[in-house]
Amino acid sequence: MSTAFSPGKMNQRDHEACWKQWREANEAVHWKYRALGYSNWQRFRSEALEASGNVETRPRLARDQVKVTQQRMRGALMSNEQFEDIRRMLDDVWSRATDSSTGRHEYKVASLDSPGAAKGDYEDVPSPRIEA
Repeated sequence: MSTAFSPGKMNQRDHEACWKQWREANEAVHWKYRALGYSNWQRFRSEALEASGNVETRPRLARDQVKVTQQRMRGALMSNEQFEDIRRMLDDVWSRATDSSTGRHEYKVASLDSPGAAKGDYEDVPSPRIEA
């Protein structure tokens, strides 16, 4: 969009034309910023939901996914509300994954310490091998 300004000193008409162009440019930047923020929010939300799906079966992977998503969020354009939404989701995934891992560890220890625990009762615990 080109506007012909009068030569020399800026007059009232020049000022109005300049102001109109600035508002249009500012509005275009605003909407592009919002679209980029929404796109980033969708991507990080998708990553958080994927990590959430791994909490029960693979808690360590879920925690690693949280760390990666947090690193990717640094410097990303989003509104404060969008950042807070993703942070809440990631915090929830982290705490659930930590609780899940702790629960599994306690189950392993309890099952190994119980007097009736037979070899091979818990599949994740490797049995010692003695080779001659």
